[in-house]
Formats: sequence, structure tokens, C-alpha cells
Amino acid sequence: MAIDNGFLNSYFRSIFKPGAVLVTHGMRGGGKTHSAIALCQKLVEHKYPDCPKHVILITNVIFVKRVEKTVHPEGFLKEAPPNVYMVERMKEIFPIITDALERYGRKDLLVIFLLDEAQNFLMGDENNRGEMSVSMKKFCGIIRKFNLLLWLISPIMKNMGPAFRNFLDAEDDSGNVTCTFQKIKAKAEAFVNKRHLDMDPRSIAFVKAGFTEPIQYIPVPESSWTRPPETLGMGEYAYDTYASADFDIGDFPFREFVRHISGRSSYDMIPAVREFYRSLESGEFDNGVASQDAERIRRDYEKHLAVKLRWTYGMQVKELAELFGVSRNTIGNWVNGENKPQAETEGGDPHENPTPT
Repeated sequence: MAIDNGFLNSYFRSIFKPGAVLVTHGMRGGGKTHSAIALCQKLVEHKYPDCPKHVILITNVIFVKRVEKTVHPEGFLKEAPPNVYMVERMKEIFPIITDALERYGRKDLLVIFLLDEAQNFLMGDENNRGEMSVSMKKFCGIIRKFNLLLWLISPIMKNMGPAFRNFLDAEDDSGNVTCTFQKIKAKAEAFVNKRHLDMDPRSIAFVKAGFTEPIQYIPVPESSWTRPPETLGMGEYAYDTYASADFDIGDFPFREFVRHISGRSSYDMIPAVREFYRSLESGEFDNGVASQDAERIRRDYEKHLAVKLRWTYGMQVKELAELFGVSRNTIGNWVNGENKPQAETEGGDPHENPTPT
């Protein structure tokens, strides 16, 4: 089958861009990781001219390099190709991104964060995974600030929360997803047979670039990074099919990080990240209090202070909202029924007694 490279180049330009959230799904053994790695290699090597010129890959997928047995007894060393970075913790990501931003600038840079076995981290039905899911939702809200594309791989999309399986432009219950890649062997075989194509069904991905967009079949490109490691020449790289992918938020105070970088211009982003990591190294956040506990304590104190300022000192709801950086409805919920004088229950600010949400 002839491949229309012009179409692919234009189509991928609309998919692989900062702020996008991609999901590859399908049965185990169907080539999900294979197809994602193959496309990432072509992007890193700038084989699609209309896509960003500078692409780096951050991933929890394990890569190996073929080496002499004098270096490693099995002949393979855990090592990533150029412009590919293997990570296991959230804390490792942002220094890599800021280095890339300093090296290449924002104009023509794309950072791909490829997270394999994403259902293990985004189900949200365990305490630690629930915290991970909440953090990743916040993460989706800031990825464009870092020229980053998030790419999730999971056997079944329903194993992940709505934020990571529903399209951004869905009519109801929208999420963060901008494009899906489906890898279903039976569907691909039927497609090949119906059209009498001379190709391996495993080399087909069904791509949907939006809730209302039609499904396109895309050929998975050939890739040296997807070859069996035993076939590699000395110094060549491939991903390790049998290695287990892991990722966790770890001890990284992600909420504090988001708060620290928020409200800054894009020109201040890199210094802000550097400043935050210097604070981490100095032990500023290592005080024995979990970040979520610190957030709860801070919010409880703000609510107590807002009630006192409202009913003791007469500050208006609008003024309190501006002071604490929250909505007027939130202030109204905080002060509603807290030592409120009977005389003030009629009239006044319509936001003082909102319906609880």
C-alpha cells in the first residue's frame, strides 16, 4: 500500500502539538507501545517536516543499548537514545523540560511525555493512586506552559478516569483527550482483508483526532527502536518489551509546584522552576507534613479568618474573595451560618448565602 506522506505530515501537525493529550488503547500484545515508540522516533528524528523541529521524549518505557559483554554480561545496558529520557518519578520531569526550553526555545519545541501502562497510575481507586490521579489532572492544566504533549497508553480506556478517556470537545462529560490511537488486531485484520491490502495488520492504527472527527487508519512506521534487542548492532537502541513500566508522584510536592509557577509570564517560567527545585534541595518542603495535609490546614485557617473578618470587622464578600483569591460563592459558603447575626439575614450581598455546590 502506497503511503501518502504529504497527508501524514499535515495530519500529524494537527495532532502532535503542545497541550495535546493522546491515548493509545487496545488489547495486550496488539502493538500499542510499539506503535507509540515508532511514531516518537520519527518525531524525534524530525521525519515529519511540518511537526516541531526539536522533539524530546520523556517516558517510563525502558530502553536498552547493545554493548560488549565486557561492559554488561548480557550484552545490554539500560540506556536511552539521544533526546530520550527515562523517568520513574514526577520530580524528574521538569528539570529535563526546562533544560530543553533553554536549549531550543519555545518556538519550535515539543516535549512528549509518554506514559505506558497508564491505567496503573490513573485509576484513582487507591489512596496513593488517587493522589496521583488528582495531580495528573492538574498536570494536564499546565502542560502547554511547558510545550508538553501527554501520551497515555492503556489496554482499556475505561480503566482510567473520565478526565483521561473523554475527548476535550465532547458534548457531554468532556475530559482532556485530544486524540486516540486504537490498536485492535481483529479490527485491523478485517480492514486489511476487506481492502485486499498487502500489509501486516499489526502495522495499522485507527486514529480519531477529536470527538466529531472521523476515524483515520494510519500506517505505523518502521522503527529501529522497536526491533528485538537481540537483532541490534553494537551501540544501537531499542525499547525493552519485557520490562515493567513504573511511574509515581513520589515525594514531589506537586500542588506547591503548581502554585509556585502559576500567575507568571512565560518568560519567568524557567527561573521559577529553578527556584522551586532549589527550595526542594534546601529542605523547605521536607517538614514531615504531607502536602495534602498542609493544604487542608491552610484552607481551614483561611476559612476561620474569613469568618472573623466578615462578621467581626464587616468586610464584604467581594473584598474577601479578592483577598483570598477564591470566588465569591466560595466565601459565601465559608461564612454561611457561622455566628451570623439574625439582623443580617435579609437583603445584602446576593453572594453571601449561595446554594452549596
